[in-house]
Amino acid sequence: MRIHATTLLAGSALILCALISGCSQKPAPANGTAEAPSSSSPSVPSDSQAMAEKVDRHVEAALAAPNKAEARQWLKPPGHVFFKADKQEVAQLVEDFYAAGAAQVLFVEIARDNDKEIADSMVVVLPKDSAIRAKVFSVGERADGMFDNDPMPDSGQKYLYYGLD
Repeated sequence: MRIHATTLLAGSALILCALISGCSQKPAPANGTAEAPSSSSPSVPSDSQAMAEKVDRHVEAALAAPNKAEARQWLKPPGHVFFKADKQEVAQLVEDFYAAGAAQVLFVEIARDNDKEIADSMVVVLPKDSAIRAKVFSVGERADGMFDNDPMPDSGQKYLYYGLD
């Protein structure tokens, strides 16, 4: 009885795996040609320009909210913290962004918890000059590593955005 139950369980697991992997694949069209993805289907932006535009829209909405502050000023009080990020490392990164030529560095989506303020995200306002932008993006590569972000190439966007949690 025990061997039969084990065989049944193993067989069920194989069938489940086959169904899961088979369901994630789209069937080929009947004529054998590849179909172009539908423009009306919801999808993740496929190129860096589309992603940059999406990030800019998100940042503009965050900047329109009242819970934001200039980074250097916000870092001064001891009750201003981050959920996971190290405050000294973030402070150094803020200084590095300014030294590279960032127009402004802000914390957005700041939450209050009793006597503490917790910054959720950091925004870097990019300069227009391409040589200065390159320096800011170089600091941004380090920030991408610190915050486990995917690197964002310069696509003419207005902002760099980093989730700090």
